[in-house]
Amino acid sequence: MLINLRTMLKAASAKKMAVGAFNVYNVESLQAVLAATKASNHAVILSFGEKYDQHMPIEAMAELVKFYGHTSSQPIVLHLDHCKQESNVIRAIRAGFTSIMYDGSHLPVAENASR
Repeated sequence: MLINLRTMLKAASAKKMAVGAFNVYNVESLQAVLAATKASNHAVILSFGEKYDQHMPIEAMAELVKFYGHTSSQPIVLHLDHCKQESNVIRAIRAGFTSIMYDGSHLPVAENASR
């Protein structure tokens, strides 16, 4: 079941539990993480890096996660990690990512803080 990060972290905090975040970049890595999630019966954060978009488009990963997420009883977050391009933030939101970390570290401090 695909949920947002805030919901997942609130539940984890209430149970005094940690939630693992694992980078996924293709169907094989996604399947491996989800198999471990199912075997351990734990929630998971699937972390997709902006640079992975060169090999697996943001939209394709979102569709794969939605497909597998419909059959999972464990909570899943699809997170776009360290995204520097605002256009990719928009693409990820439209595609169905449930968490996004915008990375403004490449900007001057004042501009980064204002975003």
